[in-house]
Amino acid sequence: MLQQVLQDMYIDPAVLEQLNEEQKQILFLKMRQEQVRRWKEREEKAEREEKTINKTESTKRVDWLLGKDGYVWVWVMGEARGDKPYEQICSETSAEARKCTESQRDLFSDSDTWNTDEHEQFNPNGKGKVYATCKVFEDD
Repeated sequence: MLQQVLQDMYIDPAVLEQLNEEQKQILFLKMRQEQVRRWKEREEKAEREEKTINKTESTKRVDWLLGKDGYVWVWVMGEARGDKPYEQICSETSAEARKCTESQRDLFSDSDTWNTDEHEQFNPNGKGKVYATCKVFEDD
């Protein structure tokens, strides 16, 4: 009967009332041990499945560079010695984006596939349309 209770994890209330206090405590202990055993079994199974999935998917991983203090090393753009100020980096990046946009417009200005509408259309081979929006923001 104990095996059936442990398998079902249920005991009929009428049967439970017939047990004395010591028997109830033993039953509770056995049921708790069975719960822990099942939980450990599920955890081990999940770990095995995760390992097999990870082996089949990829072996890539990330290792973070650690500083002297043991924490992840962080560099704040523009604040390290020898860095350009943040504002200068942003303005140079905006200038590069502007040049890239202008060179692309120059490249396609010979054809009628480049429009300067809100959504610029590029149709290199005549099959369908590809829509793209390109905006350059300048710092105030």
